[in-house]
Amino acid sequence: MIIFQFAICFLNMHIYGEFLHDLINNYKRGMRTMLELEVCFYTYKILMGIQHVHKEGWVHCDIKPTNILVFNNERGGMPKLKLADFGLSLKVCDRKTYMTGISLSNRGTLLYASPESLLCGIHSKSYGIWSLGCIVA
Repeated sequence: MIIFQFAICFLNMHIYGEFLHDLINNYKRGMRTMLELEVCFYTYKILMGIQHVHKEGWVHCDIKPTNILVFNNERGGMPKLKLADFGLSLKVCDRKTYMTGISLSNRGTLLYASPESLLCGIHSKSYGIWSLGCIVA
């Protein structure tokens, strides 16, 4: 599903890339060492994606390595990244939050959930930044 002109469109597509999760696992298995430059690049690109989603008035609510697609750059160089799986995303206005007011009413994967979403059911734009921090850590 992608965001296009303030609407969410569901797409069923074949992916010719891999997930960030797969790259991270390859590095953990010692198949390849991830350079600091690569970590910085991936972090920057994910932040740019989060910023774009926020500008459109959405909170992703489930940013994790399996929801980040990695595509080879056709011209060589660093790969392209895309955020995927907007099934749990929420529409929020500027400086506003989505609040259930119920603790443990989190949307998304617990391992990447922000403390305020777990404790108070608050889902704001900071949720994605917390999730990115969990990925980088």
